[in-house]
Amino acid sequence: MDSVSLLAQPWVSSALYRETTPTLGSPDAGASQRLMVPPRPSKTVLRGSGEGLDGVQQGKGLPPPPAVPAAPPPGQPGQMSNTARAMAFGDPPVPAMYGGAATGPRIIGLERCAAFRERVALAGAEPVVAPAGLFNTGTNLLNSLLGLNCRRPSNGRWRSSPGPFLWQVPWGKHNPLSWRGSHFAPSSRGQNVSTVIPVMLIKDPLTWMKSMCRHAYAARFKTHRANLCPSPVEASETTVAFQKDRQIHYDSLLHLWNQWNRAYLDSTLPRLIVRYEDLLFTPDLVLQKVCSCVGGVMASESFKNLSESSKKGLGHGDGGSDRAKALARYGSQEARLSGYTQGDIRFIQRTWEANLVDTFLYGDLGNWSAVGQGGVASAIGAW
Repeated sequence: MDSVSLLAQPWVSSALYRETTPTLGSPDAGASQRLMVPPRPSKTVLRGSGEGLDGVQQGKGLPPPPAVPAAPPPGQPGQMSNTARAMAFGDPPVPAMYGGAATGPRIIGLERCAAFRERVALAGAEPVVAPAGLFNTGTNLLNSLLGLNCRRPSNGRWRSSPGPFLWQVPWGKHNPLSWRGSHFAPSSRGQNVSTVIPVMLIKDPLTWMKSMCRHAYAARFKTHRANLCPSPVEASETTVAFQKDRQIHYDSLLHLWNQWNRAYLDSTLPRLIVRYEDLLFTPDLVLQKVCSCVGGVMASESFKNLSESSKKGLGHGDGGSDRAKALARYGSQEARLSGYTQGDIRFIQRTWEANLVDTFLYGDLGNWSAVGQGGVASAIGAW
């Protein structure tokens, strides 16, 4: 399904999300944004793509809406099948190229949560989660959603602030995992890293590389065809200044993706790894599991999503994508492959880390052989 067709689907809302750079020390950063709360299943709602149809009752002469399954019990979004949940909450299912609705969120490391909580409790401390990930992987979105939805109960009462999370891992959310314990971000000096379980976000390498073309942050890489960045991928030598005095060189953007993410996958430390695509398409399911990992609970029975891009402020370029655009962009195989040549795809297939690709179901490239030698130039500019 192309992006134009996707935007016309009834489940693509005109509501937006915005990835916000949080104010340090404010666990509810981003809470002032306009919220998008999924419609109650008992109501009939038409959801348009910017035409002002949200909340309009079923009109006379229109066909009856499909039957909607009952909502899950409060705080238990995972009790529904993903297909039923998508119908009930008005969200699109996870795209088929990422395993489809039947797969559920692919979260690595949940089996380590109980032992982590017990170890931290024995030390007389409270466990917390904290986002980590490469640039353009949704770390600010995760932080904002945690602030809106995740709380820690205390003595039978709700503790509204702080929640069981930090806005980034103490060693800096974009820095390599190897820096854990030896480097501290200014806002985390004095933080005991043993009480923090990182939630590392990983994104499809094909879409991530194009996001890096939009805004590279601290990375610098060679671009030989300005209108088709990152093609040719094989020639995209990359240097990342994680700190001004600490730069690391990579043979290509894809090598950066491989090495940075593989460190978290291979680690024996307590950590969670979450697909960005699951956070985008099924945020309620992801948040429930992440929050419960540290003994937290969802703040209310109605999941709160963000209505605008959570990227804003200095250093965030164009401010990211609104939700409707993101759903179209990351739900389309055509948009995913656009801009890459057959040579790029062959290089990607022989270079990407197979364990990462297999674990997170990024290997479905559809009919990539139909990509022309010059790539599909028409869609890359809209990425």
